[in-house]
Amino acid sequence: MASKNTPGLSQERMTKEERRQAAREKARMLKELEAKQAQRRKVIMIAVGAVALLLVVFAVWQIISSDRGDAKQLGSYTGSSREVLTDNVAADGGVLFDENQVATSEESGKSVVGLWSDFMCPACEVFDAKYVPLMKDHATNGDIQVSLHLVNTLGTDFSTKGATAFYYLAQYAPEKVWDFNTAMMEHGKKIHDQTVPAVPTAADIADIAKSVGVADDVVNDLPASILDSKWQDVVAKTVGTFRDNGFTGTPTLTVDGQADDSWTKGNPDEVVPEILKKAAGKQ
Repeated sequence: MASKNTPGLSQERMTKEERRQAAREKARMLKELEAKQAQRRKVIMIAVGAVALLLVVFAVWQIISSDRGDAKQLGSYTGSSREVLTDNVAADGGVLFDENQVATSEESGKSVVGLWSDFMCPACEVFDAKYVPLMKDHATNGDIQVSLHLVNTLGTDFSTKGATAFYYLAQYAPEKVWDFNTAMMEHGKKIHDQTVPAVPTAADIADIAKSVGVADDVVNDLPASILDSKWQDVVAKTVGTFRDNGFTGTPTLTVDGQADDSWTKGNPDEVVPEILKKAAGKQ
């Protein structure tokens, strides 16, 4: 019967020199293996270090970019975001105005003519220029009370920041917010006419507020405030009411909360004045 030990492989049958050679070969193989493992660890460490360095560079770039972006948005204005107060904003997101076009929380008892608008809506710009002056005349005479609702249904940057600024000024510059609304509509038209930058910064909007006489301290805090998500939530809430009411487009004209779109089906120059006249005659 053959031996279980294969001839030539048994340590007992190897010569002393053969055992030395086998040991040297084994040592060489272990050394090569260790060298390969060390090289692999080195490559991994270099890769990890490179990734870590890239992450640090990216984080720094993000901070620098953010700072530059904020600096561009804020311009020369150094103020901070003010407390979110909505004393002059009704539950439906509307801002009521008294006979002198000052934002107020008090209802006059007259019919309320509401207007839902977006500062980047071309039709809103036309409506504001042609028919809001008629609304103002009726309001000044005490025939009706006007309520303005600003939304960002078009989703543009100017829509959002502009509407947010409207609600900010309704609280902190109630005597100027009507004029601000008019100036913003005019600016929206300039954007569509491509005579001003298409994406105004928060500082640009503050400049518009300043141009209608808003106090310097209020203007100084306006950019930081309208960039604040808590202030922008006021607009989001108004848009939610807009959707809940089943409204689908701007401008939307309402009388005592009920939409009247009859002016879109006829000649607006005839129908809008008639709507206002009927609202004034409800008393």
